[in-house]
Amino acid sequence: RLFSLCLDSQDCDVPDIVVRTSGEIRLSDFMLWQSSYSFLYFCDVLWPEFSVVHLYKILIAYQRNHSQLMEMRQFAAKSEKSTESTNCSDKQKRIEHFLSWKNEQYQLYLNSLIQTEK
Repeated sequence: RLFSLCLDSQDCDVPDIVVRTSGEIRLSDFMLWQSSYSFLYFCDVLWPEFSVVHLYKILIAYQRNHSQLMEMRQFAAKSEKSTESTNCSDKQKRIEHFLSWKNEQYQLYLNSLIQTEK
């Protein structure tokens, strides 16, 4: 949970489907954490030739595996809740302190960007 809150994509939903074109069967560190419970689809077609037919194939494959993906996400959510309930309050306070510091640093960074643009 803490790691997820430190990512730039913290306010975004996790992707349901991640498509990799060009025949490469790797993610190249692209959204590794966020796509841990996503449907990964690797196709041999290059991006410029990607068409609606390819998209339909991906959606059909996703529909076939949807129930398994939802079971995995529910299992992960249950295990996360069970580990959160065993955390001590001191650890929770340290996490909250770190997150507030991180948000303050981010606001300072944004303010510095605004100042440089003026």
